[in-house]
Amino acid sequence: MKPLKLVMITALALGFCTDLFACDCPEYQISEIDSISFDKNEIVLIGKIIIIQEDLYEIEIKEVLKGKVENKKIIGVFSLRQGFRSSCSFYPKYKTDFLLYLTPVLFDNQIYYYASQCSGSRSLDQKQKPVASYESDKHLKDWTEEWLEQMKNK
Repeated sequence: MKPLKLVMITALALGFCTDLFACDCPEYQISEIDSISFDKNEIVLIGKIIIIQEDLYEIEIKEVLKGKVENKKIIGVFSLRQGFRSSCSFYPKYKTDFLLYLTPVLFDNQIYYYASQCSGSRSLDQKQKPVASYESDKHLKDWTEEWLEQMKNK
């Protein structure tokens, strides 16, 4: 087989595989995804990511906006080792404050918390943005502040 053909076939195969395993989030406006995420997740909170490891992250809770959490620190998970990984698992990249939409998951008699990247989870400093449509960074910042006020008043 000619090298160019081999490269093209390999590229097509890799592209196909990536498409099979890539997360395909519906496209919503930021206000829609926040509303949907609030309704569909058991826990919504503001927390600081304090530890990021290969398969999990630790969250220091600052404020619970929906649901009940017993501890001041909880473990978020996205790992294959823990059995929760999907192509849509949310992985925080920064140790900063986040708005998180979480679902508790019981594994080996311990509760972990799972977030999807298709939810509106995001860092409050805008270093890590949600998968949603918004007009500009200023619009995202303004909407986030308004949305947090709305949730606090629910």
